[in-house]
Amino acid sequence: MFLHRDDRAGRDGWRAQTRYRPTNGDPARLVEAHGRTQALAQRALLAKIAQHNAGVTPETATISPSTTVSDLVTRWLARERAAGILSPQTLDRYTQVTRTHITEGARRTRKGTVVPLEGAPRVLGGDAVGGVDAVRVERVLDFLGTAAPGQVKAVATVLRQSFEWALREGAISENPVRTRVRRVRHSKASRSKRKRLATFEELDAFRAAAVERESRPRTGRYLVDLFDVLRSSGLRVSEALAIHAGDVTFNGDHAQVALDATMVEIAGIGIVRQERPKSEQSRRQAPVVGVGAEALHRLVAAAKSAQRDYLFVSRAGTPLGQRQVEKVWRDVATAANLDEGFTPHAIRRATGTAVARKHGVEQAAIFLGNTKDVAAAHYVDQGLIEVGDVSGALLSLQDWEREPEDWERVPLSPEEFEALFGELPEHETVGQDEA
Repeated sequence: MFLHRDDRAGRDGWRAQTRYRPTNGDPARLVEAHGRTQALAQRALLAKIAQHNAGVTPETATISPSTTVSDLVTRWLARERAAGILSPQTLDRYTQVTRTHITEGARRTRKGTVVPLEGAPRVLGGDAVGGVDAVRVERVLDFLGTAAPGQVKAVATVLRQSFEWALREGAISENPVRTRVRRVRHSKASRSKRKRLATFEELDAFRAAAVERESRPRTGRYLVDLFDVLRSSGLRVSEALAIHAGDVTFNGDHAQVALDATMVEIAGIGIVRQERPKSEQSRRQAPVVGVGAEALHRLVAAAKSAQRDYLFVSRAGTPLGQRQVEKVWRDVATAANLDEGFTPHAIRRATGTAVARKHGVEQAAIFLGNTKDVAAAHYVDQGLIEVGDVSGALLSLQDWEREPEDWERVPLSPEEFEALFGELPEHETVGQDEA
């Protein structure tokens, strides 16, 4: 086995190489693997060789107490990919957090250089499955709760399900992630960020900055219309970008949008329309009123004229992805002197809170398509969930002359807020911690 400093473009770490002859008699071949340290490169190489052995695949290899956590998780991901149950987007997400926070350790990319996060505990991937306990897992998750709060849920899910498989295989006697690991608490700053609501003044300032940006030449003309639709409907960005012209119906000054898809970005594939919503509770008929309905009128007419399906497209006419929107959104928010907490989800929270104060929390839950226990009780197998008339609450966010509504004067209780909006959205941490 040979170890070399990996100085190839964009790399920072070690490369392990060896010539290996598979046990099935195939010719010898050069096998190499990459790792942040020499030890990680060696482990990665040995794991790669194991997968080349005849009759041994990541799906069928035996799990034992001495199997490393990295090997366990890699094999579990291969099983899930072969099963075809999880969406490509979810598998891509799990693969990303596995590499970043389990196999190589928490890190942050800065101008192409990989820098370990300060204070990160020893990487979990090198531990033997039989030697991992709840204290060890909790220490890792606690650190991520502070350094990368948007990654905690995905890392915990991967570890829990991987160790559950090891438990069924008899390699361990109990799942250290399922037992005795307390829920990781977000910091006070991240909890405040979760409850951030867009205000009238911020909405006005952002739209003015977006209009000014789109007045420049060679600039995409989609952000103002997207902003108006989000403000008038409370949609997620991924839901709005996936809208087809045929999904929109008009009834006078109001519009209804059939939501049964989301726009996702998958590594190696690109931006695709996922033909299913974020959850079954998100499959609904969403009302869009006021300036949002006017924007949809223009967008549908333009899409039909250009003979395309998507409403929101780039200057080249290609569908937009969420990360593209987020980058432009941050630039416009900065130009409007708004802090980083002014995200599309802050608008979603404002619309949801307005509906909750005027029509009740249950109606707001159906409107948002976000709460399983409430929305599932009203879900009908055939067709989409009817949200109902919440136009008054939505229009209250667009009438600048009116006094603030009750949603602004009387905030939701912590229990109501948690029921409506749940966990911190993953997309709000994009760009902070990258694989």
